[in-house]
Amino acid sequence: MSKPIKVLLIEDDPGDIRLIQKMLAGSDLAQFDIECSNQLSTGLGKFSSDDIDMLLLDLLLPDSKGFNTFSSARNKIPGVPIIVITGVDDKELAVKVIKEGAQDYLVKWEMDGDLLAKSIFYAIERKDSEKKLVQYASQLEAMVENSIDGIALSDINNGLVYINKAFAEIHGYTQEEMKYFKISNLHSPEQRKDYTEIIDSIKTRGSWKGELDHFRKDGTTFPTQMSTSLVMDAGGKPSGMLAICRDITEQKYIEAELRDSRETLRNILESSPNSISVTDSSGNLLDCNLAMVEMHGFTVKEELIGRNILELIAPVDRHRAAINMKKVLKQQTLRNIEYSFLKRGGIEFPVELSTSVVQDTKGEPITFVNIIKDITEHKKTLEALKISEEKWSSLAKNAPNTILITDEKGKIKFINHTIEGFTQEETIGKTVFDFIDPQFHDMVKETIIEAFKTGEGKFYEITGKGPKGTKSYYKTHIGPITEDNEVIGITHIVNDITEVKQAEKQILSSLKEKEALLREIHHRVKNNLQVISSLFRLQSTQVLDPCVLEILRETRNRIDSMSLIYEKLYQSEDLTKIEFPKYIRSLVSQIFASYKISSERIKLSIYIDEILMAVDAANCCSLIINELLSNILKHAFPNEMTGEIYIEFKRIESTTDPDPNYNESMLSLIVSDNGIGMPDSFDLDNTDTLGIQIVLSMVEQLKGEIEYIPSFYRTSGEKQNNKPGTTFKIWFKEAIQQQCKY
Repeated sequence: MSKPIKVLLIEDDPGDIRLIQKMLAGSDLAQFDIECSNQLSTGLGKFSSDDIDMLLLDLLLPDSKGFNTFSSARNKIPGVPIIVITGVDDKELAVKVIKEGAQDYLVKWEMDGDLLAKSIFYAIERKDSEKKLVQYASQLEAMVENSIDGIALSDINNGLVYINKAFAEIHGYTQEEMKYFKISNLHSPEQRKDYTEIIDSIKTRGSWKGELDHFRKDGTTFPTQMSTSLVMDAGGKPSGMLAICRDITEQKYIEAELRDSRETLRNILESSPNSISVTDSSGNLLDCNLAMVEMHGFTVKEELIGRNILELIAPVDRHRAAINMKKVLKQQTLRNIEYSFLKRGGIEFPVELSTSVVQDTKGEPITFVNIIKDITEHKKTLEALKISEEKWSSLAKNAPNTILITDEKGKIKFINHTIEGFTQEETIGKTVFDFIDPQFHDMVKETIIEAFKTGEGKFYEITGKGPKGTKSYYKTHIGPITEDNEVIGITHIVNDITEVKQAEKQILSSLKEKEALLREIHHRVKNNLQVISSLFRLQSTQVLDPCVLEILRETRNRIDSMSLIYEKLYQSEDLTKIEFPKYIRSLVSQIFASYKISSERIKLSIYIDEILMAVDAANCCSLIINELLSNILKHAFPNEMTGEIYIEFKRIESTTDPDPNYNESMLSLIVSDNGIGMPDSFDLDNTDTLGIQIVLSMVEQLKGEIEYIPSFYRTSGEKQNNKPGTTFKIWFKEAIQQQCKY
């Protein structure tokens, strides 16, 4: 063995341990990696079956003695070979442990290093062999049990010894129910008479194969394919029979279906409106259907069978037909060849003939199969179609649009009138790709291919060559041309939309100019508001009355909040909406700066969803936030008091509507602080404070609702009734912001 053998030695005598280690260390047979333990519980607790290859076990240990020692070890590490090493030469105990699975029983004073190494080596090999044998037996059992064929083993008297699951299921039983059956009882009564002969044949020849009807549990019979062989014992005498049984009900059904399908095929051939015939390699008729008989004006097949098919072809086409017969031998098939055939009396009529070669197993041609279609009516239809096409061509030539017909590769077959600057000769025979810009080639190819596959029309826009080679824009509708449900071409109806595109460019240019003008208006509104704010700031320098100064600051903050709206609009991609999260943060920073409040003294927490706000609604919300936040900074934290302000602006689902299907989105604004709170006498509906009146007015503009709560909301949004402070909660429908008129 290339790897060391991992050995666990459980022995309480230190001298014996050293002796065994020395014996195994000097072995030439294999290398040994020895782990030692002086107690059974310690050794078995330290190692599992995956850790060791062999257990050397002394039966007399401090914590276990005798056979119980072996039994405990075997149960703890199943699969690991065990060699008992003991100082007691107990024959009875030796026999018992060997019977229970020990690989060997060695008496210490009788063994040497060579004996011990060989015993270990061979014990491992025996254990591996046993494992492989068990695996093989398990695989063999699995193969038998999972076989789709029923497999049964009977004794010499026909008593069932073993059956697999499939055998029981085929007969409608369980394996347990069939345990004491005789195999002859499964045959139909009529075939039981012959069963003695079958048994004699098996005993004489050693095997038998054939079909038998078997009985199911429900009393019904079904056909089986049986294969039975004689089983011999070790002495060469018959001991039973092995039977393999297959339910061939489906096979019988398929055979019946095949017979029916052949009959059906014959009926189809006879009922086909087309003439179908079979000839030999020389063209002599071997068989035909009734349609061919009637096509040529005869009454029965016998009037045609034996004739050469060339006799039924008009003289003008016989030579060509003879050449095609030789050609079909090489090509295996020829399709849709037109000939003039003859009716009885010499009357000619047009046909379309397709021929295929039938070969034998060696690839040699043996017959021709001919399908002949009378196309008299088709020829009349083509003539009528030609007249119709002439009328259509006249109509197309006078149409105002350019109309083309192309094949699947875009090759132009027809054009009603040429593009200015190109002659008819310069157009017919070329492809549409010669007249469109290269970047559109792949798209047009794919559109044409798709129309051929699906039979559906498509639109596309391209640029290409216009009058006198100038660049023009074209909108084209393509549609399939079908014949017998098969697409044979594509129509392209082309509209020159160059003037429309030029008008679109002018409109787009005008829109960009208006956008620039609107952006400049926002910029100027912002500048004007900032000028007004600056005037208030200058005026404040000449006012000494604190009350007037506070009024001027509050007014300036309101102006600045609106100015900030237009600054954000000027910077925005969308000139009609504000990215409100960015705006609120800028607004709050601006108000904090106005009141010179340190973020270390008053903590600010802001939680805002990504929401785009219409300009008027944003103005309303900005004034609400300005008034509530200004009021907090002025009154909520007196005497350098520290605290926290919480602002939340989120999208929520409405839960107030009684209709369960109502799911209109709402916007919720919360402004809260944990300051000293409002006076007990504060009444939201009856207040003469200008700031609160502005808030109520803005809520009314938003068609929303407002709630005053005399406590603080944490950042989690949970109400803290035991915390002092003030909370204002405003909510309104998100859709209303588009209708808000500030």
